[in-house]
Formats: sequence, structure tokens, C-alpha cells
Amino acid sequence: MKMDINFGLLAVVIAVLIAFVTYTTYYQYSFKNVTGLYQNKLGELDKISTTLGTQKQELNQTAYQLSITTERKDDLSSKKDVLKDERDKLESDLSKTKDSLSEATSKLDQAASQLSQTQAEVSTAKDEISSLQAKINTLNREIDCLEDTADADESKC
Repeated sequence: MKMDINFGLLAVVIAVLIAFVTYTTYYQYSFKNVTGLYQNKLGELDKISTTLGTQKQELNQTAYQLSITTERKDDLSSKKDVLKDERDKLESDLSKTKDSLSEATSKLDQAASQLSQTQAEVSTAKDEISSLQAKINTLNREIDCLEDTADADESKC
């Protein structure tokens, strides 16, 4: 029986060793699979982290460009308001200048009309002066003739 016990004990030790080797192999295989999955997930996580960093940089750049665009828009809006005010002022000045020009043109036309009328009056006066001068000359000749003939024959004059 001692031999049976040794064989039994040996069988138990061999069975325990086989079970231990089997469990060790199974756990080692499972650990390799878990380690491989972990490495895959870690690689994916690195890729996602890199992608996230790139997208974060793009988002920051887009936000910066948006702020610049907003500043430009505000600047252009204020310039537009200034130019609109200046345009309104210039239009007002233009309107006033047109009114002044119209008034000056009217005065110029009136002055030209008065000048023309005055020139016509001067021409008429010159004609009348010429006519009167001719009469004066005629009368002076008659006076001279009458003085020269002194009571003699006044009908000759």
C-alpha cells in the first residue's frame, strides 16, 4: 500500500503540476491578449490624443481668425459710419453750394439784363446827344451868321 500511496501521491503531484502548467499557460496567453489589447488601445488613444491636439490648434486658429475678422468688421463699420456722416455733410455742402450758385447765376443774369438795358439807354442818350449837338452846331452857325449880318439882311441866314 505504500507504493500505492506513493503512486497516488505522485499522480496527485503530476496532476497538480499539469493543472498548474495549464493554468499558467492559459493565464500567460490571456495576459498576452490583454497586453496586446492594451497596447492597441494605447496606440488608438495616442492617435486620438494627437488628432485632438491638432483639432484644438485648428480651433484656436479659427477662433483667432474670427476675433480678427470681428475686429475688422467693427473697424469697417465705424469707418462706414464716419464716411456716411462725411458724405451727408458733403451732400449738404453741395446743396448749399448749388443754391449759392443758383442765386449768383440769378444775380448775374439780372446784372447782365441791367447792363444791357443801361447800354441801350447810353446808346439812346449818345444818339440824342449827337442830335442835340448837331442842333447846337446849327444854332451856333445861325447865331454867328446873324451876328455877322447885324440887322442887314437876316433872311440870308
